[in-house]
Amino acid sequence: MKKNNILIVDDDSVFRDDLSEQLEKMYRVSNADSTKTFQQIFEPYAFALVVLDMRLEKERDGLEILSEIMEIDPFQLVIIVTKYVDTETHISAIESGAQLYLNKDEFSLPFIAQMIDVILHQGHLRRKVATLEKRLDTVDSINMVGQSPELRMIQEKVRQAATDGEVTVLIHGESGTGKELVAQNIHRLSPLRREEPFVAVSVAGLHKETMHSALFGHEKGSFTGATSRRKGYIEEANGGTLFLDEIGDLNMEAQVKLLRVLETRTFQRLGGNREISADFQLVTATNQNLKELIEQKAFRQDLYYRLQAFEIKVSPLRERKKDIVMLAEYFLKKMVEDGRTSATVIHRKVFEILSQYSWPGNIRELKNVIEFSAIRAKTSNENAITLEHLPTTLMRVENSNYIPAINGDIDMDYKTWLARSELVLCDRIVKESGLKQKTELARVLKYNDRYIFSRRIKRALEDCKMNISEFEHLEKIF
Repeated sequence: MKKNNILIVDDDSVFRDDLSEQLEKMYRVSNADSTKTFQQIFEPYAFALVVLDMRLEKERDGLEILSEIMEIDPFQLVIIVTKYVDTETHISAIESGAQLYLNKDEFSLPFIAQMIDVILHQGHLRRKVATLEKRLDTVDSINMVGQSPELRMIQEKVRQAATDGEVTVLIHGESGTGKELVAQNIHRLSPLRREEPFVAVSVAGLHKETMHSALFGHEKGSFTGATSRRKGYIEEANGGTLFLDEIGDLNMEAQVKLLRVLETRTFQRLGGNREISADFQLVTATNQNLKELIEQKAFRQDLYYRLQAFEIKVSPLRERKKDIVMLAEYFLKKMVEDGRTSATVIHRKVFEILSQYSWPGNIRELKNVIEFSAIRAKTSNENAITLEHLPTTLMRVENSNYIPAINGDIDMDYKTWLARSELVLCDRIVKESGLKQKTELARVLKYNDRYIFSRRIKRALEDCKMNISEFEHLEKIF
């Protein structure tokens, strides 16, 4: 296991050596005996914890070092250990960011070493929480980007559901449309729920045999392998919001239990007999037709009526063309802020292609396209995303309006013209994407029967080629 680095900054050589000896069994220890030595040794994020004397060359210069450390890294763990204790300095040190202030004469070295262990453990948790909060703030912004009437309607319904804080919400939408983002916004805009947990669960990701335990929890010994009591997702969401994605995959047993929770606002853990209060707002989402599942006896009608108390339909991106430009610019802006690309703008021609595309993967696919294109632009050290940076799946949109030149042969029939059009498209894709196999090309073009596709391209190459070098890239893989 990797050892943590500890830095001791103290001009008392006896204390410094004794503490180093105490800590070296578990940590890697570095020492500094002055402000100058500290500045030579200390590097941002290099040390898990700093043990700092309050007085080195002059009185209270430890506070100056502490201030310097906190300016570089506000999460750096620092313990003040000093002989010169006074209330004013103690308060200043804690306010400046120190975790602990100890008197050398009052506390033994083993105790100081023990406190270092405790502070390190707390510090790891503190960093973890801060990292998760930062990730949520960055990735899951409460802003839903766009200006289409469809999005404005969604935003209004989100505000209504959030203001109520109790109503059960059912979100409909295709995969990739941002259903979880809608659920997150309901939670974050809720005066009643936003300070409490937001628990997101993909029902499709739960094992059918343990679905009940995952949702409702279990008592120790309730089944083989249940070595301790465990809270379920419903209990973890107490006071906040429970988001059940892909609700159509909930098995019948769990559906019965969930219906009871919604009716009584209580539940029992698996293997338990105590009623536990359930205070949460339930938000569910699905890309399936629940009415069809009801007809197939795969979903309970009474549960469906409970879930549909407040419905929000998230339109697919192809029906929200006005949002495409703003979303694309938003995703590129985030990449620029993260230093992941040199491209700061998107060419007008690219927007034309983006607007023509059907976006079967919706917003998730658009985000992937912008990231892919921005990275390619960075590789070329260019400051704009252009057509050449787009993936081949979108280049087919550009080529759909392409009419190959007939080179003066007015007798070319329609079938030959059509075959040549396909060859032009295929050759360009092979050239730009570097495909090595015809099966890869068939997959890119979404041809299911690759054998027939291969035969047709070979026949077209024999019948339609007008010179030796034409379609040379395509011929290499056929």
